[in-house]
Amino acid sequence: MKVNRYYSDQLRSVLYQLIDAGRVLQPENQAEFRELLQELGALADTVESFEDLYLSINNMLEKLTIKNVPQAEGVLAEMSAIGRKLSLIEGAMNEEIDDAKARAQQEGASLIARYNELEKAVKAFGTLNKSRLFFEKRSLELTFGTISFRQSTRITLQPRVTEEMVLQALRELGLSEGIRVKEELDRAAMSDWPDSKLETVGMKRRTVDTISVDVKSEALAV
Repeated sequence: MKVNRYYSDQLRSVLYQLIDAGRVLQPENQAEFRELLQELGALADTVESFEDLYLSINNMLEKLTIKNVPQAEGVLAEMSAIGRKLSLIEGAMNEEIDDAKARAQQEGASLIARYNELEKAVKAFGTLNKSRLFFEKRSLELTFGTISFRQSTRITLQPRVTEEMVLQALRELGLSEGIRVKEELDRAAMSDWPDSKLETVGMKRRTVDTISVDVKSEALAV
């Protein structure tokens, strides 16, 4: 192959180096080399500057494309190795988190106990002195905090009445608004239905192929 004589010496040298590099490739790789040259030619027509061409070529070369089974095997081996490393990293991270939680729980246990003790004492003080300290306002603002009473209304069970007894009464009286029920589709139950029954409620059975990749981590240990 000859290079056009109108090209500069520097460019001619680069092109000859490219051609020489292609000659040493294996036959199957030479075919890929020709495809690459064609892609480069098409790519050059779509960019406006050499910098854009360089970035496009760099992105194209970095893109991983698997062309045969041995390459797929190599990729799976790398994925397996990465998975093992990630497992080790995650295990070390979880161990550090557990250790940190244990240390924090141990170091903070006495402080939490003391805090709860102090809070209980302040609440007892406010309750015992409610008529004297809170006869005008329902809160007492101090330098380091506020003691206050807040009204709250709750629905509670009557004496000697259980929740099951209340539920039964609600059902018998037709007061279903007092029962909270979460409704959702039970696809697991409908999976045993015939197609005709599914169609009556607006459902259908669909079978799809789902591709998955199972990495064998133990293969690296051999």
